[in-house]
Amino acid sequence: MAGAIRLAPAAAALFFVLGVAAAGTIPQTETAGRPDTDPDTLTATVRYVHPERGGIDVIRGFHLALQLQYFLVTDDTRIERQERAVEMEDLQPGDLVRIDYRETEGGWVADTIAVLRRGEEGGRP
Repeated sequence: MAGAIRLAPAAAALFFVLGVAAAGTIPQTETAGRPDTDPDTLTATVRYVHPERGGIDVIRGFHLALQLQYFLVTDDTRIERQERAVEMEDLQPGDLVRIDYRETEGGWVADTIAVLRRGEEGGRP
């Protein structure tokens, strides 16, 4: 028992040193709001379409880790279904979408929204 007590502080110190060393090897970059960064991509389910606000709410995540996320839709956002351009008003709750987006100071801005599968009546995919 006494050996285990002496080992605990040494193990904690080792983990701390390794953690600091690993943190120094991870590049720390600021990409939010930079137009020259590649967009991120996620697949989500449309929850609400807000034409009056210029955006959509989507549900993303899995199982118990679901999150509601709002994306701004601008005049530059391309929305497509079956490789054809559609309007934001054509999106409906339950649609499974792939979103290419950028994080800006004003929020997450969708560059491309591709409808992968239409939702059924009542919002079920």
